[in-house]
Amino acid sequence: MYVFFNDSRYDNQKSYFSSILCILIGILLVVIPYETLKDIIFTILGIGIILINIIPCIIYWDQFLKNKSYLPQAIMTTISVVIGFIFIFYNHWIIGIILGLWLIFLPVLRIIKSNDRLSQFKKEIPLFILAIFLFFVPVEGILNIAIKVFGGLLIAYGIINCILITIHNNKNNDDDNDNQNNQNTKNDDRVIIDMDVKDIK
Repeated sequence: MYVFFNDSRYDNQKSYFSSILCILIGILLVVIPYETLKDIIFTILGIGIILINIIPCIIYWDQFLKNKSYLPQAIMTTISVVIGFIFIFYNHWIIGIILGLWLIFLPVLRIIKSNDRLSQFKKEIPLFILAIFLFFVPVEGILNIAIKVFGGLLIAYGIINCILITIHNNKNNDDDNDNQNNQNTKNDDRVIIDMDVKDIK
């Protein structure tokens, strides 16, 4: 997006930087193969989860040796660290697990807990249809297309943004030049008037 200041002028460097960054990210999403991109994303996420939880995990287990009430926190942080390693080494399971929870487990759970199960079942039908559709269509193919389309949109957005910024800045420069020319003309007219006054005297 454009970056504005109180005087409604663009911060050129930040505006161009954000646009170029969008273009670069879009190119990476389009060029990098889906499997490689997926491994990179899940590896970064996994490392982040491990780094966030490893120190609390050690602290909670150390505290557990002194106070048994720290057991739940110790177990939760340990599970988080394990999930981090799963993200890194077994990321091909993650998407299936997430989709399974979202499209099947959670809808079934909502139906069971609902007072009007038939009405709730009708509300969950679109998710069940989507689950059946994904059973026959590889989810990797759909995600690959979605990522490529998103990358293309980022590239288009960055290019259009750069063009709009350039047009706006050129317009501002033309306006500044016109104002400067008008000011110079006024100054010249003032000099002529002063000279005429002197001649009359």
